[in-house]
Amino acid sequence: MDVLEEVAKVARELGLSYEKEESVRIHVDDIIIEVTPTEQGAKVTLSLQLMPEGASREDVENVVKSFRRALEIAAELENGELSYEIDTSLPSYPYLYIVRSYSDPAKLVEDLRKALAR
Repeated sequence: MDVLEEVAKVARELGLSYEKEESVRIHVDDIIIEVTPTEQGAKVTLSLQLMPEGASREDVENVVKSFRRALEIAAELENGELSYEIDTSLPSYPYLYIVRSYSDPAKLVEDLRKALAR
């Protein structure tokens, strides 16, 4: 099974914007969902920008909306090992990465399809 091709197929079927290279990056609102093959199977990384420096009230509302949606997607990806990372290498633009690692790429594709179809 080519996990990248299967994930790209899911994105196409759901009408989502995506790029496919060494990974597949799907755009859902302000969230980037990246699927990458690994030696152990595959992983899904949900990336979202946390509150930027000088954020307005509207910015805060958008971050909260994106955070909620990212957590909903992560909850649907229920079969993988879950971890979180915060990137503050650019202090004005902190990012949160929610990572699910799967040993079974077919299960990842199934869970991702279910999560993105909502």
